[in-house]
Amino acid sequence: MGESKQDLIISIPLIKITKEMLKSEENDSCIICLSDFEIGIEVKIFPCTHIFHEVCIFNWFKNNSTCPKCKFCIDEKLIEYLSK
Repeated sequence: MGESKQDLIISIPLIKITKEMLKSEENDSCIICLSDFEIGIEVKIFPCTHIFHEVCIFNWFKNNSTCPKCKFCIDEKLIEYLSK
């Protein structure tokens, strides 16, 4: 595919946080900036189902290739996820 990590992240659509999404303690805040998510804000949801602010995950992936929550290697999974 040859895309950079940033290109892969851009390819993931933004979704709006819903009340239902906040019911899980696992997804109630961004693990990178530690801010609570609020209903209606836009976030990126990854194949491992973890949710992050767009700017936070861009900055994280400048130096990392794993999910900041579960340490799952995201590069390969993002390519698989986006090619579906």
